[in-house]
Amino acid sequence: MMLFITTVSIAVLQLSALSLSNTIDEMNLMKAHYDAERGARWFVAYGKSGGTFDDKQPIIVEADSDHTVYIKADATMSVPRHVMSYGIRNGYTARVHLYLKEGNNNTFEVVAIKPY
Repeated sequence: MMLFITTVSIAVLQLSALSLSNTIDEMNLMKAHYDAERGARWFVAYGKSGGTFDDKQPIIVEADSDHTVYIKADATMSVPRHVMSYGIRNGYTARVHLYLKEGNNNTFEVVAIKPY
């Protein structure tokens, strides 16, 4: 009986550790997605204020030791133009897709945002 209780206790501890690990991974992914959304909001405001975008270079929105947020154009030419906001936190990456209508002198207007 004691062996059974010990075995069940060890199994419960292992499942708890696995569940905690999955929860931490999910929280880091959610934080990365929030970072990508924040980058997309910044990019929309940047475009509305008359900002320009050269699709050859990514725009770094934020960068520190924990996370990086940047905007990068898709390599394929499409209409509307496809741009992604990346959020990277502790090795987990999330992105938000933005679609642009290009104007004169590298100006742009965001016409759609897809958060997946």
